[in-house]
Order: sequence, then structure tokens, then C-alpha cells
Amino acid sequence: PTDALDEALRAALELMQFRSGCIYLVNTTTGTADICCANGCQIDFITNMARVDTRDSRYAPLIKSGHAAFDGNCRITHPELAEQWDIAAMARLPLISQDKTIGWLLLADSATHDFTPAEQDILLSIARQIGTALAKAGSESALRESENRYRTITEQSLVGIQIIKNNQL
Repeated sequence: PTDALDEALRAALELMQFRSGCIYLVNTTTGTADICCANGCQIDFITNMARVDTRDSRYAPLIKSGHAAFDGNCRITHPELAEQWDIAAMARLPLISQDKTIGWLLLADSATHDFTPAEQDILLSIARQIGTALAKAGSESALRESENRYRTITEQSLVGIQIIKNNQL
């Protein structure tokens, strides 16, 4: 679904007229989240932030609560981000599947921005759609894998399979 994620990210950036963004996906096994697609991000941002620890205080609330964060002036709230990567406005939107945060959509711009309630609603809707699409892709992949295993077992079985109904063949 990488092409679909790239397209969703591009659409969100275009809608907000923001400069850069990325989509992180959570790996519950490692307790990290990895960038799976990015657009307009500085190379050093991608290099330094490609994998983040989901227990970090910057990400844990997003993962645990599933609440979006809209920051219209990072120069005040996160001066280190503003200076290091020229980020003045930022939105972090959870990607949710089956009531679990499976990742997040990050949008950033070098200009401050007052996120209107309408913009917040639209961005949350985009994030919900991305989460739903990821869940569907995961389900379809699991189904294909299960079908392949079943097919392999039945095709490569040297022993016949009999169906017994009411104690008769």
C-alpha cells in the first residue's frame, strides 16, 4: 500500500499547503515506529528520525491516547525542532485500527499556522481513512498468506483427505 500512502500524504500536504510530512508505522515487537513514506522532508530529518522509540515522551501520549496534536507555533513549544529542522507548525494525527494506534501522520511547515476546527476535522478524517486502509491491506495480506498455506498443505499432501459425514465416507 506504499503508493496509496504516498498519495494520501501528498493530498494532506496539498490540502494544508504544508511543506513536508511523513507517515510512521508502529512496530509493536520492537517498540519503535518507522517512517514508511515521506514527502518534502530534509534528508537529515529522515536520517535522524527514520526510527523512533514509541515510549519516548514525544510519542507515547499519541500512541496511548490516540489523540491528535496540533501545534501552530513550534518555535515556542518545541524550539529545538523549530531550529534544527525549520518547523514552525506541526500536526501529528494517529492512524488507528481496531482501537489501536498503528502509526501516525506527521505534517510540518516552516510558517506558523492556526489550525481551524474544520482543518482539524478534515485531517482527522484523512488519518482515519489511512488507518482503515492499512488495516484492510493487513487483513487481505493475512488472508492471502492463510490461503497459500492451506493450498500448499493440500497440494503437497501425500496422504488422501477424506470427508466423513454421519460416520460415512
